[in-house]
Amino acid sequence: MEVMGVVPFDESGYVMSFTQADGRSQQFDAIELKTATSDPQGRTIYRRMIVDAQSGNIVRHEMYGSQRELIATATMSDHRAVGPEHVIMPHQIKLEWPQTDMAFKLHFSSIELNPQSESQTEQWQIPTISKRIYDIGQNPVREVPLPIR
Repeated sequence: MEVMGVVPFDESGYVMSFTQADGRSQQFDAIELKTATSDPQGRTIYRRMIVDAQSGNIVRHEMYGSQRELIATATMSDHRAVGPEHVIMPHQIKLEWPQTDMAFKLHFSSIELNPQSESQTEQWQIPTISKRIYDIGQNPVREVPLPIR
């Protein structure tokens, strides 16, 4: 979640810098926002956000460890307006963990902002798919009684 930027954002903790596509242009290519925070174990974690200077869209999040080793990246693309408010959202996100040589892409054909359910409490409940529950931790797997809610 952190590498995708789904964490509280305190702008006072970030340092901003600008990059240019070529040294002769007066136009900035990207804006970089950098910060250092701590993980739950107290180790220093560095974050870097790259914003497209022309569109204002966040195009990449990077997370580095205390030795400045790259831990994970999230690259966002296919930014489109969503909903009546025309909120710009990335419809493709590529997540990478270089140290483990692992990566995958998420592609969202459509995004619904703050979907409403008939009951707001329903939104946070596990859906009931079947009236039967199986304990897969048992050998052999056996049916267990449905818990009373």
